[in-house]
Amino acid sequence: MKVTERDLRREVAAAYYRLVLARRLVEVAKSTLAEAQGFESRARKLNAGGEAARADVVKAQAEAAFLQQALQGAELDAETANHDLASYWTADVGAPLNVVDPFDAPLPQPEGAVLKRRLHAAARVSGCSTRSGWACAPTSATPARSCCRRLAELGVRHRCQPL
Repeated sequence: MKVTERDLRREVAAAYYRLVLARRLVEVAKSTLAEAQGFESRARKLNAGGEAARADVVKAQAEAAFLQQALQGAELDAETANHDLASYWTADVGAPLNVVDPFDAPLPQPEGAVLKRRLHAAARVSGCSTRSGWACAPTSATPARSCCRRLAELGVRHRCQPL
């Protein structure tokens, strides 16, 4: 069976995203387990003080035990995904791969939204009030030239409109 380059790229990409997803699921499972263990601890303290029923403590213990098993399953899935991806280029599949999670990078913002936000921020700093996304109207306390100069210093291109 011959694997084409396109098929190989698809398989490696799928293995990469399975690994990224599996690692994310491990993080979520750890967080959820920590919250459940905190709740279990609070339930025990409340039960010791006579403010909670024993059934609440047992239910919290069962939830924590279930989430512990879910975490172990997620960790096994992540390890398997790591082995799967590593098998494409190394014989040492046991070593954890250092991969970049593309979902950690901030989303790029549309250029128009960035400029509009810059204009509004600059207008607040300079004491101007904005009428539209590109125009700045000086207030009675701020003359037009001062407004233009302050906004230009902040790198905002605009035009002042007379009131």
